[in-house]
Amino acid sequence: MELLKQVLVAEFRCHRRKANHVTVEDGKQVPAERSRSGTTTSTSSTSTCSMSTRDEPIVGDRLPTSDDVRLLNEHPAQFSGALRVPFCYGQGRYSPGVSDLVLPFVLHGAQGRVLVRVAANVDPTELGCLLLDPGMPATAAQGFPVCQAEVEYERGGYFAAMGWVQFVRSTDGQVPGKYELDRLALFRGVDTPYAFFGVRPCLFDAPFRGSRAPMTWRARSFLCASPDLVMSRTALPLCAFTWGFTIAGHGGDPVLAPPQQLPLDSWSEHLALLEASHRTWRFRAGSDAPFEFR
Repeated sequence: MELLKQVLVAEFRCHRRKANHVTVEDGKQVPAERSRSGTTTSTSSTSTCSMSTRDEPIVGDRLPTSDDVRLLNEHPAQFSGALRVPFCYGQGRYSPGVSDLVLPFVLHGAQGRVLVRVAANVDPTELGCLLLDPGMPATAAQGFPVCQAEVEYERGGYFAAMGWVQFVRSTDGQVPGKYELDRLALFRGVDTPYAFFGVRPCLFDAPFRGSRAPMTWRARSFLCASPDLVMSRTALPLCAFTWGFTIAGHGGDPVLAPPQQLPLDSWSEHLALLEASHRTWRFRAGSDAPFEFR
């Protein structure tokens, strides 16, 4: 357990150094703009931290393993709250009361993980929310959740081709109380279950409503991939989590539901909808292990 704490402390400090444009050379902190070759690189006044950049060693040159991550999520009280934030975002766009989750997975024999953050939206304009519906007032999305799930994975290229399938159940949905496929508007009419697809794709969602009537909104987000990379229409789950919000009374503020890991067999609850909506796709791995990636 002590080793895990050291690893996570080092990882957090690594990202803090990056966010402040500081690197480490021969055990000493050096301004990032000064490289070993003496050349100067440009920096910006507002820094953000890339989750996939790993150019600094971390405690014996190793990152937390799946077992480390499991221990962290099972025993969060034994660690500082900062240790549950192994990545960072742009400043001023999310509230400080965030909820984080780390989800390990294995794909094509290589380790990966998803870093999830759910926080209240404090700057809808900066996040582009108002462009989705220009008729909404500027404060419409204020306080509603922002979910971002970024993928880290050891391999690259086609091996890292994955997609996010998301289901939403809302009391104001087309079928209240039942999960529906939730895709970007530009994918309507397209024969794909994915909301996002690409190389280590990021899931981003910031739901909101024009009025604050009582409601419950829950999402189930599955990171998926195909055994043959990008050659067939197959989507099988690697890991999953749930998140959302509730408005208890008229005019009330949204109460965020923090992200929680879902078991992979919860995929089975959505197979009927998936297979009815996308008949040319395959969503089962096999009769002996129908919900596990192979």
